[in-house]
Amino acid sequence: MLCIRDDKAYANIICLDLLLRLWILFTKTSFQALFITLPTFMDIRIIQYLHDKIAQNKTGSPKELAEQLRLSERSIYNYILFMKNEMGAPIQFDRQKNSYVYTEACTFVLSHSPKNAQDLSRR
Repeated sequence: MLCIRDDKAYANIICLDLLLRLWILFTKTSFQALFITLPTFMDIRIIQYLHDKIAQNKTGSPKELAEQLRLSERSIYNYILFMKNEMGAPIQFDRQKNSYVYTEACTFVLSHSPKNAQDLSRR
């Protein structure tokens, strides 16, 4: 709760609250699901590690993976969900292998390049 009584800030909070409530009402989305759709910061090193383990079919259970990475089990689920939803990774858990697996060939490429040479000259 914000306790600043600046009229503009207070009006913005009321407006945001109303918009969130309307969005939840009309999309019939739960409040928890709303926060899953918001942008999340993920550690690229963990994503790379997960990709390598998944490609080798050697992740183990989510609990074992969490212990290896010293993360919570919930964090593992969040990283897998992020990789599936935001990166388009075809990941499933295979109970027979006791590992997350890719259901089709998948590569992980991290790159950045400016849209054109003018972008470099502006920096």
